Formats: sequence, structure tokens, C-alpha cells
Amino acid sequence: MTALNNKTTLLILILAAALFGVIYIELRWYFVLIDNLVKFNWLPFQVKQYFFDRTQQEILIDFISPVRGIITVVSLMTFLIIFLKNVDWKDVHFKNANWKKIIFVYFILFILITPVKLGGISFEYANTSVVLFTKLTPINNGERFLLPALAHLFFFRGEVFYYLFSLICNFFLVAALVFWFHRNNFPINVWELVSIGTISFISFQFMAPGYPDVLITIFVLLIFIIPITEVGLLIIFVLSLATHEGSVFIWVGLAYLLREKVSWYKLLLILLIYIFFRFLGSSFDLSVVASPKTVAGWKVSEWLFYNFDRQLIGWFFAFKLGWVLIFSALFFWLKLRSWENIRAVVLFLLCGFAITLFAIDTSRLMGWAFPALLISWKELHLLSVGWHRRFVFLIKVVNLIFPPLYVGLNGVDLPPGLYKSLFNALGF
Repeated sequence: MTALNNKTTLLILILAAALFGVIYIELRWYFVLIDNLVKFNWLPFQVKQYFFDRTQQEILIDFISPVRGIITVVSLMTFLIIFLKNVDWKDVHFKNANWKKIIFVYFILFILITPVKLGGISFEYANTSVVLFTKLTPINNGERFLLPALAHLFFFRGEVFYYLFSLICNFFLVAALVFWFHRNNFPINVWELVSIGTISFISFQFMAPGYPDVLITIFVLLIFIIPITEVGLLIIFVLSLATHEGSVFIWVGLAYLLREKVSWYKLLLILLIYIFFRFLGSSFDLSVVASPKTVAGWKVSEWLFYNFDRQLIGWFFAFKLGWVLIFSALFFWLKLRSWENIRAVVLFLLCGFAITLFAIDTSRLMGWAFPALLISWKELHLLSVGWHRRFVFLIKVVNLIFPPLYVGLNGVDLPPGLYKSLFNALGF
């Protein structure tokens, strides 16, 4: 069994290298490889003639793009097959899930926070979904590949279809949230699900559909709703990195929480492969990868210095009244000396703070620390009695009434939907 696991791990590392290679190796490297390849005498003349008789554009369309597509499809399909084989399906109880509840919660959120169009740079992701394997320059330095890749492979290409694809992803996100409560044998009402759905890790996907964040959130929830082996966790880590470079922050917390299931050195090996291909994609120019990010022409440190009040507001709106639940849970755990829960929640929060200090998009990225909220939400249900339970109930109700706001790079925004209509009617 150990030998089999080692072979599977090696295969995952090879597939990770192949996938990261597709993402980061620029097209000019393919032409360099071809130019050197045709110089070998052992190469058949017909193959050399094939390349000599075609322009670079023709080679790109007829050869390089299909090769990149084949590598991507083979990698993803192999990951899927390995993943499905490493799930204990006897311990999966999706058949008992309440799909009517999932659909109902989804459409309530759709009314409260109406995703009328793609948000922000999602238009770039949508355009990339059309020309994914022929695009001369990778999207965002090749850092956020998987969502537009899936849209491309499932033929949800272009702005309209990519928008529809993002709504489908949102539905699966809501389903994953419901499955999480179901998996934890946690009875929860529709209004409570809607309340937690108005917190940024869900609500942002409705505010700005088309961002890769939705996949990251689904991956994290998947870890906790399906009995996954170490192999499955390694695959999700690879796919997370292929989805968004910032996922490495949240995986710090996950690596701690799952330390008995997955070896840290295997995660580190995958991360090193990822970093290597990122540097390779920049011709090992450290300034391209490590250069300080800017916000409207300001360095991040300058933006934080002059706009730290907005950073604080963004942190608050990441969880809204969920912060009260988190601190209440920490209070209970301190009394019970439940250090494991305290360490896990604090670590996830620190990961969230770190990524917002690195990338500024505050309410959105802080929401990635949502495992801290889910752990607190669940534990308070078990710990609270008497007036404490009534207090927790009140917080959940007020959280539902309190509107979700986006606070980050693009300012402060209340998205279209019933929330905005009601607050406009009240004169806000």
C-alpha cells in the first residue's frame, strides 16, 4: 500500500509540473524548443518539413495550442480519476441531502444580492475562456488559470456563457455549504443558511460573479464534506494553486488542521514545483514575481498607511456579525481550555489578515478565512445554552438584516438586489 501511495504521489507531482507548465511557460519557449528540435539529424524529414512550411501563427494554432490543451485535459482527467478512486464512497451521504433547500437558498441569495453582470476583471477571465490556449500573454501572469480553463473545456466561452458558468459555480458553492452542515450532522434552518450566505465568502460570488474565488471556496468545503485521503488532499492543493496564487495563504491553515492526514513535505514539494514554474515563466526574473504590488499607483504600504480605516471596515464586512460569533466561540473555548479549536481559528484568521495586507482587496480576501467562522458557528450551536443561545440566535438574525458590502480595491459598494433596494428606500 505504501509503495502504491508513493507511485501515486509521484504521478501527482508529474501532473502538477505538467499543469503548471501549461500555465506559466510562455509561448515563445515552445518556439525555442521547436527551433532546437528541428536541428537534430534523427528527426524525420517530414516532421522538419512540417515546421519549415508554416508560419509561427500556423504552428501556434495547429500544433502548440492542441498540445497545451491535451496536456491540460489529460492532467485534469487523471487528477479526477485518482481523486474519485481515493474517496470512501460508503461514507458519502449526498443522497440524503435536501436539494429543495439548496435551490431555495440559492434563489433567495440571488434575490438579495443579484448578480446582474460579470464583476471587475471577470471580463478578462471571460475573454480568456475563448482564447485560452492561443493567448500570447497568460492571464494575470498565469496565476488564475483553472476557472477560465474549465469554462473553455465545457464550452462556456465568452462573456454571456462565462457569466452563466459562474452562476452554475455559485449554485455548487451553495450546495457545498449545505453539504458541510449536513456532513457535520448540524440541523440548520433556511434563514440561517441565508444569513451565513450573506457573509463575503458566499456573497462576493454573487456581487462579482466570474472570479476564481468560487472554486477555492468549493475546494475548501469539499475537503470537509467528503472523506478524502492524503492523495485527494494533494490533488486539491494542486488545483487550488492552479486556480489562484493566493490560495497558498489559506492552505497554511488547512495544512495545520489536516496535519494528521497529509504530510507537510509533500505539500511543500508541490509548492516548490509551482514556484519553479512561476520563475520559469518570468525567465527567472525575480522582480517580475516579487515586485511590490500597487493600488491606484500607490505601493501597498502607502495605501495601508493612508487608508487603514478602509482596511478595518473591510475586515469587519468580511464576516459582518460573524465576528461576534467567532469571539464568542473563542471565549467559550478559553473557559473550556479547548486549545486545538483556538489555535485553528486564530491561524485561519491570521492567514486572512496576511493575504489582505498583501493584496488589499479586503472584504473579499479576508472572507477566505471562512473556516474560522464555520468552526465557530458549529461549536456555538453545541456550547450555547440559556441566554447564550438566545444571544447567538439574535446575532444570526441581525447578521441577516445587516447588508453585505464590498470593501477593497474598487472602493465601497452595496451590490444590486433586494438589500440595495431596501436601503435606498430607507434613504441610505
